[in-house]
Amino acid sequence: MKISTKGRYALRLMLDVALHSHGAAVPLRDVAQRQEISDKYLEQIISILNKKRFLEVCRLYEAKFGTLPLAAAVLKDADVIGFTAGYTTKMDFIIHPLIYGKKSIHSKNDDVAFIRDLPAKIRYWFIAEFVCSVIGLVALLLGGLWLWVNK
Repeated sequence: MKISTKGRYALRLMLDVALHSHGAAVPLRDVAQRQEISDKYLEQIISILNKKRFLEVCRLYEAKFGTLPLAAAVLKDADVIGFTAGYTTKMDFIIHPLIYGKKSIHSKNDDVAFIRDLPAKIRYWFIAEFVCSVIGLVALLLGGLWLWVNK
C-alpha cells in the first residue's frame, strides 16, 4: 500500500501534535518548523483532516436525527481556526460515544450506536486521532517522571 505525500505529512502532523501538546494547543508554525514542512501546506492538511470528516459525521447525524446538537452545529459552520479551537466539542460529540460508549452531553438523542456504526473510513481517523492524543499524554507523563527521577 502506498501512502501519498499528503498522507505521510498528515501522520507526521498528528504525531507531532500528540507528542508536543502538553494539554494545550500546539502552534502550527512550531509543527511546521519541527517537521520542516511549509505551514501553509500543514494548514491545508489540518483543515482536510478535521473539517472534512467532521462535516461528514454532521451530515449523517442530521440525516438520522434531524438536527445537530447546538455545539456541533456551531462548530460545523466555523472556519478552520474556529474549528481547531472547538476540539472539546468534537471530543464530546464523536470521541466519547465512539471510545467510551457515552452519549454526547449536548445531544438529546442516544447517539452512541450511531457514532459507533459510522463508516470505517470516517471512524478510524477519529480513533487514530484519539490514540495519538493518548500516546502524547503517555510520553508527557513518562518525560515528567524521567525528569523528576533524574533531578
